[in-house]
Amino acid sequence: MLLHLSMAFLLSTSADVFPPDHSRGVWSDLAIIRSQSDEPSDRALLFAELYQRRLARELRNLPALPEAELHDLFLVLDAASRLSSVADYARRADYLDGMRAVVEELGRRGTRRELELEKYLEALVARRRFDDARRMETLVDPSVFRRYSGFMQQGWRVFEGRSGYTLGRGGKLRHRAIELPDDGSYVVVVIGCHIADRAAKALSLDPRLAGILGGPRVVWLLGDAETDVDVIRQWKQDFPVFKAHIAFDNASWPGIDLASTPSFFFFRGGQLVQTLVGWGATVGPEQVADAFETIGLLQPSQKSGSSAEGRPVDSRLAEAGRR
Repeated sequence: MLLHLSMAFLLSTSADVFPPDHSRGVWSDLAIIRSQSDEPSDRALLFAELYQRRLARELRNLPALPEAELHDLFLVLDAASRLSSVADYARRADYLDGMRAVVEELGRRGTRRELELEKYLEALVARRRFDDARRMETLVDPSVFRRYSGFMQQGWRVFEGRSGYTLGRGGKLRHRAIELPDDGSYVVVVIGCHIADRAAKALSLDPRLAGILGGPRVVWLLGDAETDVDVIRQWKQDFPVFKAHIAFDNASWPGIDLASTPSFFFFRGGQLVQTLVGWGATVGPEQVADAFETIGLLQPSQKSGSSAEGRPVDSRLAEAGRR
């Protein structure tokens, strides 16, 4: 469960963040959460508070809710479910079960919307509730169901510990265990945004780092909420040496914050010793090289060169240029 909150934020939330205005809709509560903080962990705490104060009560009384409030309730639960995949693993089941209850009530009334069914199916796949997801096949457009079929292949092994999806032959998803080095020195790179792509491009051009980053001690990781197979296909096309995985379950990666991309987590002896977040102003190839040296994957003598458009730079020439 990833709720690392500042004392200041905890004190601020001890006040009544959600005013006791019973005429206020849950959509207004969502706006309050978004206005309080940009930090996923902070927002997760507020969603948990909202669930305890209001959402759980409304879920127990769905038949009495007006239709418009049901649709709003579903959207708020969907937002909470998406956030919980990276910031509050303990609440994921509550939010997903709430989405199911709302979908069933809307179905009873005959007012379910196609987008709600699609969002619920996506949430089931992301949570790896494949049996429930397969029951949705007749309720959604066939093209929508096929979008997720690669995740739901039957007969796959169930792995203990860390596992993920990667691309196999023919560009199809393959579920496999993710093996980490026995000595505990490895790196996890969280990807999934255009800035992460930019970082990977720069690192692929650095002759000191590219070989390490493409080796068995580095895991390029997408969070389990990623359900678009084309994302990992595009990654393989752009960076064939940097083998990416979609995590089967984010909770199996303790110490890894999958909410921030790109981020680099450096382990030595199985212990997290350094984290780099972002790319550009404060994080670049030199910081990555320093961290590799810290965990013993790069020797000081290997750091003398740098990268310029993919070409190693002789350190003597660089020194001469500064004179």
